[in-house]
Amino acid sequence: MKRKNTFEKKYPLLAPHISDEVTRQNMLENSDLLRKYELFSNLISTFIGELDKRFDKDTILQLIKDTVLKLPDELLQSVIIAYLNSPEAVKSNADFLNFYNKTLHLGTECVHYIEKNGIICSRKYLNIPSIVIDDKYHNVKTGRESFKGERIDSIFYSLSFENKQLLLAFIESSTLSVLDLIFGSSELSLSPLLTALHNAHVSCDMFSNDMLNKLGLDDLRLLIYILLDMSYVDLAIIHIKALVQKNRIELIKRLIATREIYFIYELTFDEIDNLSDEEILKRLDKSDVNLLKKDE
Repeated sequence: MKRKNTFEKKYPLLAPHISDEVTRQNMLENSDLLRKYELFSNLISTFIGELDKRFDKDTILQLIKDTVLKLPDELLQSVIIAYLNSPEAVKSNADFLNFYNKTLHLGTECVHYIEKNGIICSRKYLNIPSIVIDDKYHNVKTGRESFKGERIDSIFYSLSFENKQLLLAFIESSTLSVLDLIFGSSELSLSPLLTALHNAHVSCDMFSNDMLNKLGLDDLRLLIYILLDMSYVDLAIIHIKALVQKNRIELIKRLIATREIYFIYELTFDEIDNLSDEEILKRLDKSDVNLLKKDE
């Protein structure tokens, strides 16, 4: 009787639903669970109250075990908030937790979306990333963004999800104007250009005003075209950024001019730190290789 009274005193919200003595004893010995329960007692109380209105005792017990007893603080708070903000059809769907868990795999921003708007208990949950990125664009745009004189507003919503992500990164980092400078005279329209950049892993930070000011438009343009044609571009970009950070701009320009930039991925970080410009140029010399023509 003493053990029973102790459980009901420590877990009054859960006592009507958990009667198994082994489970109760384990909960009494779990100090972190007690801390979590006390921290979120108001939220848990509201949550269980909503479950009581809709489900039988066995379903409620399982949902309590899968949420209150198992989830860490952040996820417990998140799933309860998402459930409480859901429409009646979702609140009455015993499978809501499964769909919440599926949304977790879509990323933090998608989870924040269902916390605000409710869990989606259908395959429509797969549309959440597109909804989120469209909302994000709507919130950050000025309406004046353009590429080759065409308003981004007239282009954005027709793009693929990956291209929307990349274009939004250009807008958020204020590098869209540099992208326009570099490719404004090319025949590429925005969608295939973004696809090419995405496939080559060339991110918007290569189009920063710092890169433009240090390299100049012509060298930066040539560097971008080379990156689009380069092997091991991820490693190459890391090394280029390391040289920029060390302000070895003349070396980068010489590597671009000689096309030895194609082989910058072969360098080690130790070589970048310790070799002179001439030693790096010699280290990457591939004069017998037919590279991109300079006037391209």
